[in-house]
Amino acid sequence: CGRRSTERFSEDVDIAVCTYEKGNAILSRLIEEGAVETVGVVVADEVDMLQDAHRGFLLEVLLTKLRYYCPAIQLIAMTATLPNLVDVGTWLGGSNYATDYRPVPLFEMALVGRR
Repeated sequence: CGRRSTERFSEDVDIAVCTYEKGNAILSRLIEEGAVETVGVVVADEVDMLQDAHRGFLLEVLLTKLRYYCPAIQLIAMTATLPNLVDVGTWLGGSNYATDYRPVPLFEMALVGRR
């Protein structure tokens, strides 16, 4: 987990909504304290960020720690644009669900020039 984390996490917290960076810090602290069993569910949105040159590695580290230290955790990874969905699902040890359903139509347009 690297150097000792100074992240404070109250025992009164049932749900944490945070960035990958904050989530990684919280998870590192829970690992250091031997309290990872208190984590039951993690929802990771925008998992396509794995491809990001600046933040992708941290998401990969976070997901790897979750798989290693919390093997019984329910991990829900969501993305709308991940090209290798099956590979990531296999890596995470999960099942894939994909759909093309859209409740409203999606229109794509491009503005060229000022008009």
